[in-house]
This record gives sequence, C-alpha cells and structure tokens, in this order.
Amino acid sequence: MKKNIKLFRFVGSILILYFIWTIFATFYLKEDNSVDFFLRESEAILCVKALSIFGYETYYVHEDPLETVAIFLKGGKRLIGISDSCNGLVLFVLFIGFVISFPSKIIDKIKFIPIGIFLIYFLNVFRIICLTFIYIYYPTYLDFNHHYTFTLFVYFDIFLLWMTFVKRYGQHSILELSLIHI
Repeated sequence: MKKNIKLFRFVGSILILYFIWTIFATFYLKEDNSVDFFLRESEAILCVKALSIFGYETYYVHEDPLETVAIFLKGGKRLIGISDSCNGLVLFVLFIGFVISFPSKIIDKIKFIPIGIFLIYFLNVFRIICLTFIYIYYPTYLDFNHHYTFTLFVYFDIFLLWMTFVKRYGQHSILELSLIHI
C-alpha cells in the first residue's frame, strides 16, 4: 500500500504542476510572449549560423511578431518557420515537471534542471537544422519528419534524460513507484 501512495503522490504532483503550468501559460505567457519570442529568435539565430557553416546564406524574418520566425535563403526562398509550438518551451516544462515531481533531493533537482533545459534547447535547434536540410533536399519528406521522426527523437531523448536523473539522483526506483509488485 505504501508503494501505491508513492506512485499516487508522484502522479498527483505531476498533474498539479501541469494544472499550474496551464493556468500560467494561458493567462500570463500568451499575454507577455517574451519567453516564446526569445526562444524563437535565439533558435533562428543559431540555425542561420549553423547553416552558414555548411555554406548556406540564410537570414530570418519575423513573419508575425507574435507567432512565427521564418528562415530564408538569400534569394528569398522561405525554408522553414519556427512557431511557438515548435520552440521547445513545452518540452522544458514537461522535463521540469517530471524532475520536480520525482522524489529526490532539491539540490540535485536544482543542478539537473538547467543541464536538461540546455540539452533540450540544443536538441531542438539540431531538430530545426535537420528539418531545414530535409526541406532543401527532400521537401516531400518534411511533414512526416516534422510530425513523426523528430517528435519521436526528441521525446526519446527527454526520456533518456529522465532515466539519467532517476538513476543518478532518484531516492526511489521506478519499481518502487509502480503498481506492479514483483
């Protein structure tokens, strides 16, 4: 019974954090938009710099100041857009929610969360760069790779981060938190 309480506490804290995040995102972030703007713009800057390493002269433009940053080739051809839903903010929140909810020392959470956010951020930039190359060379495959391949890739990597956190800092094993008793 004690193991079930640990699991319910873990799941319950994730649900409470999700509820708080939803309220915060709905009533504050959508009005302010500075976090989304920063993420879109910084990711576009890094993508343009990375593409220049490979010999592509690109630039970015704010198509809609509240929504999308687009990356263009020098001749004016639009390559890819970075919108709020693709800037990685939701991935940060998902990662942070798990780490905060999992039983471990607060100092370990404080150390691990910035590392995870940093890795997820650059993973998302890598994803955007790869999608840009897919659009340049295989445009018919962009939609599939955007919605499936890279979604699976990013969530798998976040899962690996979680497992790293659990193995390194967790005070309870996953089996202890599960309903299945071996």
